[in-house]
Amino acid sequence: MLANKTKVEEMKNGMSEQLLQQILTELREVKTDVSELKSDMSELKSDVAELKSDVAELKSDVAELKSDVAELKSDVAELKSDVAELKSEQQKTNARLDKIEQDTALIPMIQRAVLETYETVQQLAATQTNFEIKTTSDLNTHEHSIDILNRRQFRLEADLEKVKNR
Repeated sequence: MLANKTKVEEMKNGMSEQLLQQILTELREVKTDVSELKSDMSELKSDVAELKSDVAELKSDVAELKSDVAELKSDVAELKSDVAELKSEQQKTNARLDKIEQDTALIPMIQRAVLETYETVQQLAATQTNFEIKTTSDLNTHEHSIDILNRRQFRLEADLEKVKNR
């Protein structure tokens, strides 16, 4: 062991001051590099923490988007239901309009029938008025004739009584 110690001391002494300076410089550079690595590591930790925060925020945003998408899907389903209901109502309305159009198509015929009926009633009224005038005239003529016949009959009966009484 003594031999090893001696060799180490010889090496120590044998080493030149220049070599020691070079080692010291290298150690300082390593120390600087380690310091820079520590700084970089600290920066990385900060960046990782920031990334974790960003990821957490993104997860929250994704959850919110999922909720919004689910709500939109619900709204779309409701809109589809409303559209189906509107289509059904439109079909009913169209059917009613078709019926109204059919009924409306009859209006000119009904108007014509009413006008023809009115004209017929007017003609009947005129005919009735003429008939009443003629009937009244005929009655007056017949009444006059009956009156004349009654007078003649009365005279004849009186003449017959006179002839019987003679």
